[in-house]
Order: sequence, then structure tokens, then C-alpha cells
Amino acid sequence: MPRLRYKDQVLDCREDEKILDACLRQGASLPFSCRGGACQNCLSLCLAGDIPTESQRGLKTELRQKGYFLPCICVPTGDMEFAPPDLNDLYT
Repeated sequence: MPRLRYKDQVLDCREDEKILDACLRQGASLPFSCRGGACQNCLSLCLAGDIPTESQRGLKTELRQKGYFLPCICVPTGDMEFAPPDLNDLYT
């Protein structure tokens, strides 16, 4: 069972559960809208752990390279630590 660290919270993720669902189930507040990867409101920065390729679907190359992913479509393969996006990465 992957363990997630988001801000100051440690959360458990069930097998085949998406990160957004695990966070909401345990009371962690993440922004979201579509729950399918289209709106990118839940965009997060991975600080530690492996990012499944599918969870970066639709992101710009620069964001993928910096370690951004979409928790709404991410089923973690192991423990992960992640954070809200750095606003400096979102604007040019």
C-alpha cells in the first residue's frame, strides 16, 4: 500500500486507487474539477517517488521534466511525496 506525503499530512493509498481519491477520502484538500486530467486544476509537483507516465498525460514538456503530474489520474507505484505547484513554473 503506497504511502503519500502531501504538505504536513501522511496518507495511505489503496491498491489501484488514484492519489486524488485517496486524499479526498482522508480529508486532504486538493483542488480539482474534472477528475479526468483535462482541466489540470489538481496539478502537483512530485518531490519524491516515481511518477507513472500516464499521470503526466497532456502536460507541457517543461512541466513533465520538472516533475509535475495529475493526481486525479495517478495510481502510484510506490510511496510519493508531492506538493502544490510552484506558481513561478506556471507562468512565463
